[in-house]
Amino acid sequence: MNRRDALIGIIELLIRFHPEGIPILLGDVARPLGLGWLPLLEAARGDDDLGVKICKDPSISQLLDQVGQVDEIDRVLEGIGWKNVVEATRAVRSFSPLDWDMFVLHLSFVTDYSRLGDKSPLQAIADKCGVSPKTVSRRRQEIPEQIARLASMRFQQALHW
Repeated sequence: MNRRDALIGIIELLIRFHPEGIPILLGDVARPLGLGWLPLLEAARGDDDLGVKICKDPSISQLLDQVGQVDEIDRVLEGIGWKNVVEATRAVRSFSPLDWDMFVLHLSFVTDYSRLGDKSPLQAIADKCGVSPKTVSRRRQEIPEQIARLASMRFQQALHW
């Protein structure tokens, strides 16, 4: 997996499983460091039990796996630079405010079980933004990709951002 794809995964981990994922990406709240990623990894893992035990003590096996994932997260963020991620996030929000709003609204309101009045949250967001529900869903997927692409390119250094 290349660094950009790994960064997309890290962004998804933040926005899906950290209560302050968006403020972290914007640099308003400190990002998790080291073992601070463990609760997010555990939440992302959910109840996935593959039924395969490599170690006699499953808690040790799981811990070793998670520590390896934490090390990989730290390596990716160190290689790209957290400052680049924050600046890329701010640039996406600044240059594409409607797309950013759709992204944040989707994260905030679209779940598998919610409804806002007589409409699905996805339809309500689409109506509010004047686009189709497909466009809202597409923007939800594209924003983390844009952030990762810009951060990986270090665009702000080229522009003297």
